[in-house]
Amino acid sequence: MNMLIKYADDTNLLVHSDCDVDLAEEFNHIKHWAEENRMVINIAKTKEIVFKRPNPRLYKLITPLLITEVQQVSILR
Repeated sequence: MNMLIKYADDTNLLVHSDCDVDLAEEFNHIKHWAEENRMVINIAKTKEIVFKRPNPRLYKLITPLLITEVQQVSILR
């Protein structure tokens, strides 16, 4: 199950690796919603981070589907 968490002008999208809907598709839904509501997503401030379990044997090694216009980071600042 994907989660959309909103607070003031910040939004977090959590997409589980086993979900039927991938990150790029969910991000497109958010962009479409923003356009319909006359809002602008600041792509320069938008970041993608992939969280993995500390023990590599506990998760499947999957290359995340990157959103081409969003920077992927290893730590949020």
